[in-house]
Amino acid sequence: MFDRPLLDPRAAAGQRVGYKTAIALVLGLVLVAALSILSAKTARAATPVEECTDRSPTLAGITACLDEMLKRAEDGMWARSKAVLAQMKQLRKQAGSRGAAQLFNAAQKQFHSYRAAQCAWVATQSETTQGAERLRVDCMIRVTRERTLELAGALPTEAAPLEETPAANPPVEAPSQSPFGVEWHLVQLVRNGQEEPLSAESRVVLVLSEGGGVAGTTRASIYSGRYVLGPNNRIAWLQTGFNIERASGQFDADDPDEAILDDLAATTKLRVDSTGLTLTSDNGSVVLVFGR
Repeated sequence: MFDRPLLDPRAAAGQRVGYKTAIALVLGLVLVAALSILSAKTARAATPVEECTDRSPTLAGITACLDEMLKRAEDGMWARSKAVLAQMKQLRKQAGSRGAAQLFNAAQKQFHSYRAAQCAWVATQSETTQGAERLRVDCMIRVTRERTLELAGALPTEAAPLEETPAANPPVEAPSQSPFGVEWHLVQLVRNGQEEPLSAESRVVLVLSEGGGVAGTTRASIYSGRYVLGPNNRIAWLQTGFNIERASGQFDADDPDEAILDDLAATTKLRVDSTGLTLTSDNGSVVLVFGR
């Protein structure tokens, strides 16, 4: 009556066990995949702001932490920049090496312009001034780290300096005395090669932080910005003009200190010694001398 042979109960039980094992294996693989995806999401590297928030519960602590992170990131980038240029000098006899060095310098200059503009835009996502500054510095750190990795990729493995090891390969020729954390008061101004007498009411104060922040005051305003101190104590201001908050809320055409900020932005070299801090332009036509 039946064409198919009767199934042995033990064989049927073995098949059921096999099905259960297969299903368990599939479910296990699905669970592993889900956990891998979840782990990948939760393993996202913390942003600089998140790292600093974990380290310090205070806004002042977070700000100091971000400034230190930015300094280390910029030190690492300068170290690699110097290594890239040194490699190009070794290849100077090869065709096009001189042009390559010039193009690299131009690329670095454009990078700083891009970084300043990009991070200024990122900062607009915050509704508060302090929050905007934290976002801007966070962005500066991340973009600088990315650029450092790009530069490292342009070097042979043995030529790439270790990341963020300024003591082993100092990126900046340190001034004989530290210019950081001092309230520098303007005492002398040279403009267009001629000394300009300072007004009796002039009150230009400059403070440079180790993390690349610049802040100060004039007779009627507060200004701020960012800078990078490079090889041979060259200083680059990372914005077009400084951020200025005027006490009156309006531009004062009669305030001579406003024009001095334009002179400050034109300087490219820094020197500090026992007599004070001196900032000059490349051609020497602008000189600002500060005392303690």
